[in-house]
Amino acid sequence: MGQASNAATEYFRCVRESDGPGLERVFASDAALYTYEGTVRRGRAEIRDFYETRAMGTGVKAYQQAPIEDANRCAVEIIVHHAGGEIFRVVDLFTVDDEGCITNLHVYRGLLLEGDDVLGVPAS
Repeated sequence: MGQASNAATEYFRCVRESDGPGLERVFASDAALYTYEGTVRRGRAEIRDFYETRAMGTGVKAYQQAPIEDANRCAVEIIVHHAGGEIFRVVDLFTVDDEGCITNLHVYRGLLLEGDDVLGVPAS
């Protein structure tokens, strides 16, 4: 795995384990997070706050495919199960700098159809 895949793997670990300090370390100081809602979070603290209030410790479960990497970028497809029952697909696109820190993360979302079995993860 290259730097982008390593950064993505560490990012998912931090979110899964609710590791806010680790999440800050995986992002560059001037990083930008582009959410599927059309908002942009800039900088480590703002990105950490977003994840601590939206994903960490909320019962969200994410099942990701292996990263697909090209130089300093990678894409990861994910199936997200929210505690309230909503299930959807997400594609995360990561760009990293020369130190392997995430500089840009673009998150794209689409709803799953009922009964869809994507990536071997049942929707219900």
